Amino acid sequence: MREASRTQNYAAVLAVLTVAEWLYGDWARRAGTSRPEHFVHAEWIDLHSSPAFYEWVEFLRSELDRVGPRMRRRPRTSSHGP
Repeated sequence: MREASRTQNYAAVLAVLTVAEWLYGDWARRAGTSRPEHFVHAEWIDLHSSPAFYEWVEFLRSELDRVGPRMRRRPRTSSHGP
């Protein structure tokens, strides 16, 4: 995520954000109707399993489908050193 952020490239940031948000939605969906006792965790699940969130993920996916094919491939660099 940091690497994509540093590029300041819309498509690169979009690619990372799409994967992250899609995964969050998938994880929240798997929780079903059960919620953890801790409010913050329950709220996270509610936020990421709402219809509005799914619409957001669909927007990201369609935007990536639109922008992605025009992305220029760049060699991957490691931020962790050699």
